[in-house]
Amino acid sequence: MNCQILDKPLSIEKMKIHIYIYFNLVIFYFSAIYVNGETKVFKRIDIGTDYKFRLGGLFPVHNKGYNETMSCGDILIGKGIQRLEAMLYAIDQINNNQTYWNFTLGATILDTCSFDSYALDQSLQFLQSSCDSIKRRVTGVVGAANSAVSESVANIFRLFKIPQVSYASTSEELDNLHKYPFFFRVVPSDRFQVRVILDILFAFQWTFVSAVASKGDYGESAIQSLQGLIRNTTFEEICFATVQILPRNPTSEDYDSVIHHLDEYEKARVVVVFLNEDKTKDLLTAVRRNRVPSERFVWIGSDGWGAKTYPVEGNEMQAAGAITILPKRYPVKGFDEYFKSLNPRNNTRNIWFKEYWEAQFDCTFNDSRLLGERKKLCTGEEDIGNSFRQEGLVPMVIDSVYVLANAIRALCKEHPEFCTGKGDKYRNLLKEYIINTTLKSSQGHDMIISFDFTRSIPVNYTIYQFKKAYKIGDIYEYKAIGEWNPYTK
Repeated sequence: MNCQILDKPLSIEKMKIHIYIYFNLVIFYFSAIYVNGETKVFKRIDIGTDYKFRLGGLFPVHNKGYNETMSCGDILIGKGIQRLEAMLYAIDQINNNQTYWNFTLGATILDTCSFDSYALDQSLQFLQSSCDSIKRRVTGVVGAANSAVSESVANIFRLFKIPQVSYASTSEELDNLHKYPFFFRVVPSDRFQVRVILDILFAFQWTFVSAVASKGDYGESAIQSLQGLIRNTTFEEICFATVQILPRNPTSEDYDSVIHHLDEYEKARVVVVFLNEDKTKDLLTAVRRNRVPSERFVWIGSDGWGAKTYPVEGNEMQAAGAITILPKRYPVKGFDEYFKSLNPRNNTRNIWFKEYWEAQFDCTFNDSRLLGERKKLCTGEEDIGNSFRQEGLVPMVIDSVYVLANAIRALCKEHPEFCTGKGDKYRNLLKEYIINTTLKSSQGHDMIISFDFTRSIPVNYTIYQFKKAYKIGDIYEYKAIGEWNPYTK
């Protein structure tokens, strides 16, 4: 076989050919998988397939699979479904106000299964393959949540000039406009929260600390930035006892090893945690599993922990006293009523809602599972209001949709043919209109969405402490104990 070694980078056109080949190989590969005699296909939500403008959505509806043969695990009750419904809610609001918007939005929504490789394969569904070309199915994409997922899919979107607005990815790596020219986010970059955490350490005069981070751009890079900031400021007296880096796919043994290393440094009680909520939960579970006294560590959690309930469920005692940070946000009025009105009968457009309902109420719609799994039968009339609490990223998802919608509206106003279906040549201008977008946030409270030089949203942070709600009893809650402003010291 004759092989030719390329001594220069591929051109964009050649790269597109490679993506085209990869796209068709992926489609071929998955079309050949059979489950119970039927072809297995990626599940997705498609709404308004004949609309001129369609937005893509990337949400962690399920957890990552347990092994290489299972891409997706259990449904994530407290995360993906609410975020997904937030996107649908925002699209409904826009489509029901045609007097102002003058166009309708459709959607193609995919499940990332909290896994970057799987999300990359999924994102190919935002492209449409024909015999000699690849076309964009979507005008822009909302997502993803995880920074690693956003970085992975951003490389595809860059080639096909598809703007991407993330509602949660904070990695400082995504500040790189040359590498990610079509990436935007309605949350602040990690470069801000590193400063918040440093100020917390300084305020409490904690000078001997440890750190736990995930390998990659979110955690590992953030810890490096924190260490660099300490070296370049007057806070040089802050020292790290140990910095533990978890691998990308950590096992229980990895978490146990981290806890043992942290516990070796008796005088280092404070531990800075740069992990997403799934890994934070696993870390706290490891503390409990290893029977480490609950008062042994004082955690300082990044926005990956924030004020989320999922990481602390079942680990309340281990998390007690933790100080966490979160970009300031407010619940969106109207979404609560919308979500509480949903049930499996009236929400058939969400293909995962019935599964969510079963997990939420520990019941089943499948009679055959009643005996084997000792499940009760779902009625569809269960009261979702009793367990509902608006998930923290719902406002950011809604704002992401409105960023894209406002940019589309502005482009249509300047170039009316863009809205008539004859202006594809203007699609490439959409990025510039997003850059110049300024709008009032759906959260109210005079919050404004406007991008800084890295296309992030610099906002205030709320500082929380996780503690007992009452002196008596075992009910815990996040209590706001302070705020941090990026423009003041």
